[in-house]
Amino acid sequence: MWQYLFEHYIVMILLLVMYTECMTNENLHLSGKELYDPRKRAVRMKRNGHTHAAVAEAFGVGDSTVRKWWALFKKIGGFKALYPPKRGRKEGQHRCLTTEQEHETRRLITQKSPDQLKLGFALWTRRAVVELIREHFGMTISIHSVGRYLKRWGFTPQKPLK
Repeated sequence: MWQYLFEHYIVMILLLVMYTECMTNENLHLSGKELYDPRKRAVRMKRNGHTHAAVAEAFGVGDSTVRKWWALFKKIGGFKALYPPKRGRKEGQHRCLTTEQEHETRRLITQKSPDQLKLGFALWTRRAVVELIREHFGMTISIHSVGRYLKRWGFTPQKPLK
């Protein structure tokens, strides 16, 4: 009898510890590893004989979430299947310039000066690049977007010589 109570007490402590580390909506910005570890622990708990409901309660998630993790583990292939997919936009998605336009803009910036292109600027600035894109491609993009493009392309701000 005492052994049963002791084991029950230990399980309750484990559940409490796991509950404090639960996945909540506050943790939306966790890395893949930080999302993977609790999923892995939950599946281990399920493999050790706990019910879906007990695991769900321990990790602060819904019963259906635990069932989804368990199905991924069983059907798709072990613990690797629990690792979350990459989130966010794909590389290059929703950019203003096409890849060809980016290459052409980079080529013009590196091989010509703004003065040679009759842009009315002596040096390449973000505003000069905005003007270049407007004249060559007929599109207006913000100075902040140009700054992000220049950073992505490896261009850094330089102070002119005095």
